[in-house]
Amino acid sequence: MRGVVKSLGGKTVVDGIDLTVGTGEFFSILGPSGCGKTTSLRMLAGFLTPDSGHILLQGADVTSVPPYRRDVNTVFQTYALFGHLSVAENVAFGLRRRRVPKPEIVRRVGEALELVDLADRPHAKPQELSGGQRQRVALARALVNLPKLLLLDEPLGALDLQLRRQMQQELKRIQREVGITFVYVTHDQEEALTMSDQIAVMNRGRIEQVGHPREVYDRPSSAFVARFIGTSNLLDATARDGSLVLGSGTVVADRPSEVAREAAVRVSIRPEKLALADPGSVDGPRLRARVQNVSYLGVITDYRLETAEGVQLTVVEANPGGQAGGKRRAAGDEVDVTWHPDDVVTLTS
Repeated sequence: MRGVVKSLGGKTVVDGIDLTVGTGEFFSILGPSGCGKTTSLRMLAGFLTPDSGHILLQGADVTSVPPYRRDVNTVFQTYALFGHLSVAENVAFGLRRRRVPKPEIVRRVGEALELVDLADRPHAKPQELSGGQRQRVALARALVNLPKLLLLDEPLGALDLQLRRQMQQELKRIQREVGITFVYVTHDQEEALTMSDQIAVMNRGRIEQVGHPREVYDRPSSAFVARFIGTSNLLDATARDGSLVLGSGTVVADRPSEVAREAAVRVSIRPEKLALADPGSVDGPRLRARVQNVSYLGVITDYRLETAEGVQLTVVEANPGGQAGGKRRAAGDEVDVTWHPDDVVTLTS
């Protein structure tokens, strides 16, 4: 997508997107409702035409090419299966419209159903299947055409949590096996982090950051990305003499190359990168705070704290197993919150 702009109802929904997806990647477009991700997907599919800019598929400009002439298939959240057709007939539908020879249809439908673990249900009707199985039929119907690009518009949104997590792993397995480029639209951060080779985070029609899931999570480029993907402690700081300094005078990190000039900046520290210690028991950067709330969440404990200056902090600690140590804090305890300077991220916006 090169300089793609699209307005709907007098409002700019996609505002100058530049985006490159590598062949064979599982690429996710992640963002909140109304950010423009589904509109972007619909332009890739050919259902919408950009007001300006270009869309290229393996080097060919397809900006004005209608959907049926693009080598692209789409899987929707609703699946859009034909209730009167069997599983095999649903999967074969596109091949029959293209007048593919019957022996090849039989072979390719069989391979597609094998791929999605439905080889034993070719004669079942969609209403006889579970939600996860119907999702697999929709996926097989799209894959059987061997498109250059497969678009997926929140296809797991109607599934319950356990099945959704199972299907995340299945989708990634299938994508690796077929080697087709997937572009996946979602508002679910866990889905994007779990499945993607690359993630583009969208906000208000623009792309805030593109990168590997670990990069986007560990090194967010903006406050929006830091907040939207996971949880983050956002702190106001001042760049001074090569260091990042909080209002209390605490040096958060030394960054001579980043903060050569004095300026107000924002920094992000993920909750799991912070640690709790008894007051005065550790050296290095730290903030004195009081525990306000403790939430035991099984694998982790979530602490909410506040400094004397009113700075709110969230700290997440893994719960030790067996007889392992680990000090449990309670509401009202005074602690030092500590971190490693390398885990402090300076935000650009």
